[in-house]
Amino acid sequence: MLPSKTKTMIRWKLRELMAKYKITNRQLAEALDKHETSISRIKTSDTMPRLDGEQLNDICQGLTICLWKKRINRLITPEDLIEYTWDGGPLGDAFYEVDASNVVEIQSHQSERSFPGRDDGGSKSIA
Repeated sequence: MLPSKTKTMIRWKLRELMAKYKITNRQLAEALDKHETSISRIKTSDTMPRLDGEQLNDICQGLTICLWKKRINRLITPEDLIEYTWDGGPLGDAFYEVDASNVVEIQSHQSERSFPGRDDGGSKSIA
């Protein structure tokens, strides 16, 4: 097991996303057919709450519905809700990946990656 770190590597961004699009607990609760206090509990955490795939999918769909009701044509994905930051782990700032039989040192521990069809900084929209 890896040593524990004090820095949070997986950050839960539901609160930020709801604030950015002015989505209230009540609006998301109605979209998910849940109680407002349930939304409040999962929203207030900075670290990702324990969710299974179905729950994460429901939250994404509920947020997307809330945006559609505001006439915002945007699809919310788990990538919008979760941010991963490499903290160096037990190896510090450099880490290694194995490529066949060679060990290659990766200099940059935080790299930007572009994906096909994404030219807007990572958000997805639907036509």
